[in-house]
Amino acid sequence: MDAPLWVENAEILDLVHDSIIVRDMGGRVVQWNAAAEALYGWTREEASGRDLHDLLRCGDPALLPAFEARLLAEGTWEGELCRTTRDGAETWIDLRWSLQRDSEGRPTCIVETGRDVTARRAAEEAARLTEYRYRNLFQAMSVAFFEVDFTGVGALLIPLREKGVDLRAHLAAHPDLVREAMRLARVLDVNDKTLSLFGAGSRDEIIGGGVEPFWPDESLAVFGEALVETFEKKPHLITETRLRDLHGGTLDVLFTVSWSPESRRRGILLIGIIDVSDRRRAFEALQRSERRYRSLFNYMPIALWQLESTQMREMFDNLASQGITDLRGWAEDHPEFVEEAQRSLAVTEANEQTLKLFGASDRDTLLALMPSLWVDRGDYAEAAAARLSGAQSYSAEGAIRTVDGRRVEIQFSVAFADPGNPESLNMVGAVDISESKRATAALAQLQSDFAHAARVATLGELTASIAHEVNQPLAAIVTNGEASLRWLTRAEPDVEEVRILTSRMVADARRAADIIARVRAMAAHQAPALASSDANALVEQSLGFLRHELAANGVTVAVDLAPDLPAIRVDRTQIQQVLVNLAINAVQAMTQAGIVRPALALRTAGTDRGGVRIEVEDNGPGVAADCVARLFDSFFTTKPGGLGIGLSLSRSIVEAHGGEIAFADTGGGARFVFTLPGAEAGAPVPRADHTKV
Repeated sequence: MDAPLWVENAEILDLVHDSIIVRDMGGRVVQWNAAAEALYGWTREEASGRDLHDLLRCGDPALLPAFEARLLAEGTWEGELCRTTRDGAETWIDLRWSLQRDSEGRPTCIVETGRDVTARRAAEEAARLTEYRYRNLFQAMSVAFFEVDFTGVGALLIPLREKGVDLRAHLAAHPDLVREAMRLARVLDVNDKTLSLFGAGSRDEIIGGGVEPFWPDESLAVFGEALVETFEKKPHLITETRLRDLHGGTLDVLFTVSWSPESRRRGILLIGIIDVSDRRRAFEALQRSERRYRSLFNYMPIALWQLESTQMREMFDNLASQGITDLRGWAEDHPEFVEEAQRSLAVTEANEQTLKLFGASDRDTLLALMPSLWVDRGDYAEAAAARLSGAQSYSAEGAIRTVDGRRVEIQFSVAFADPGNPESLNMVGAVDISESKRATAALAQLQSDFAHAARVATLGELTASIAHEVNQPLAAIVTNGEASLRWLTRAEPDVEEVRILTSRMVADARRAADIIARVRAMAAHQAPALASSDANALVEQSLGFLRHELAANGVTVAVDLAPDLPAIRVDRTQIQQVLVNLAINAVQAMTQAGIVRPALALRTAGTDRGGVRIEVEDNGPGVAADCVARLFDSFFTTKPGGLGIGLSLSRSIVEAHGGEIAFADTGGGARFVFTLPGAEAGAPVPRADHTKV
């Protein structure tokens, strides 16, 4: 039998680049070329006679019987196996087994050719992984992706570029050419985000067509620029533009185009689109808000400035951590601390009204001087205390010194920055109230003059009553004096009786002096004097002024004074003025109405809040319904020849003492009720400017 061809030409096998292995039907190696030695690391001598599958362990040996059976049945087998080399490395081999037969058709041996494909498989696996990752990224990101074939666009524009045409200028001048390029840019793939963003029901609505439906005319220049940069081989393009969805709606988007050298060669571009409509709307709203703020800040008719107070806040926070709560007291005791706090403030912005308020010619001068132009340093401390207490704002009156040295009274408010705001910008607003303060002082003086005039007028009306009150103690003095003389002219003077009569004379003289003193106090133009007083005593003393007036008009008086009332802290003269005003109004109303049996009732009672309630009620004609709402208005009167200031003054006096006064229609007369807080409630000090006409 002739020797097999591979035996006769064994030397030739070493010239082949693929590994060639021949094994007999028992699986033992009978031929092993040089490429097999290089691939597997075993020499020809080491491999000869060895079982091939034992020598080169298969990664999955269970597969081998099936491959061998196919070889015997079909004469060949092709496939890839993972084998182990001499040094233990696993290598993927692309194999072809061929069954050799003798002249009688009997199998004699198996010829194997093999090629190392480990690197190729690794590259293919890497490519598969890259594609997998790309697809995941393509689908999972919240970015709309278009994979676009630009080869048709290249065929349209490359000839122009080769002719030396300036593509940027040419496309700008020929928008129809840009539209044609859009139609030629064929969409190969899109992700799910693209479908939802552009309102597509399925990929078929987009894939295969051009991108032209998505581009409004206003955005043609952006697409043209993308074309130019593509041909200039720029790595990417990122810009904002406006696109159109499939239903005609507009979208503000961040438009990106990217391409790799590989994709550029294939004419494939990846377009990414992020919807920035909400961001753009928010930005536009922010711009509008900023414009409104600027208009408000610059053109408001009040002084406004911003303070950066980070350092000052830290200083006052440090005091708070030390348990110091009386910041105004601390400021008074430590002026150097306040000066340092003032210097720490930085005025970052000021409007035109602020320049006018401080008399400054320019902002730079003002911003440098403002912290030192505050007159009352305690205002800084109180404002800081308000912020530390969690208040959102603080408002007070204060005074500033202008750049040229003038003192200006102001009403100012501070809107504190949010504690979480790292910038610590506080807004301060101020209004010049110097003229208002002067007008208020003038009005207070006028009101005080009116109150004095009202008291004098009341005294005029009470002249007869006052004369009667004074005549009584004077008459008693005369009577007691005459009686004393008679006792002294007796043969035996009765000294004891004279002593008693003299004591009565002294008491009557004091009584007359008290009456005169009360009249003088009521007539005098004096500042209010607070004292703890008994409400019942004030009522009784006021009736002393009115006794003759009441008797002359036949008025019956009923007095109901509650016992154990709390003391009230009032100006006695002012409260007596209220009582006399109310009583005289009642007497005059009943007299003018011709009431047959005029009656006046005065009552006192306690209140739930620890104060006193005083009522003055008559059985006169009452008050017409259309006049009730205006009863306490200045210069409103229902009496012929009345001035209309009595009730207005009464209300001002009562409210200045922290009380309230009201009218009640009894159906058959009028009742005026006023309340005063108890002395322990801390009634305010009545001032002339509280007495409004």
